[in-house]
Amino acid sequence: MFGKKRNQLQDREAALIQLIQEHKLQLYRIAYSYVKNEQDALDVVQEATYKAIVNQEKLKEEAYMKSWLIRILINCALDVLRKRENVAQAPEVWVGASSNQGLDTEAVMDLREAIQGLDETQKKLIHLKYFEDLKLEEISGIMEMPLGTVKSQLHRIVKRLRIELKEVEVFE
Repeated sequence: MFGKKRNQLQDREAALIQLIQEHKLQLYRIAYSYVKNEQDALDVVQEATYKAIVNQEKLKEEAYMKSWLIRILINCALDVLRKRENVAQAPEVWVGASSNQGLDTEAVMDLREAIQGLDETQKKLIHLKYFEDLKLEEISGIMEMPLGTVKSQLHRIVKRLRIELKEVEVFE
């Protein structure tokens, strides 16, 4: 009995380590978007990785391992921000080179400004969907929201941004 559970934990740990290796750049980008500092972002990724491995038995469903790991990562990043006494600071949603093709500098700045006008939950939803390119199911797990809520909120947010930005069609 104990041997079987031990093998399951070892298999889960191996799967978790492989997941971390495959998504390390994405984990770093998410952490950096919160803490805005290279060293702090690396520390957040390391802390999240450690916490995930130590607490792997708390993961109930292996299918949600990536969402679970990202949720741990975000919580670690928020801990760093709290320690800095910057609780009000939100993740900076940036527009990377691949996202701003065809947009001039002014349009990109308008987009950034419009996104900064969103509340924290809305910023997280936009960041995870459009800048991290996560599936709606993954976002649902990370945000601990029903899938329908994620879909409807993203729809409302995009509609609002389109109205604000008028001819800037970033979300097509």
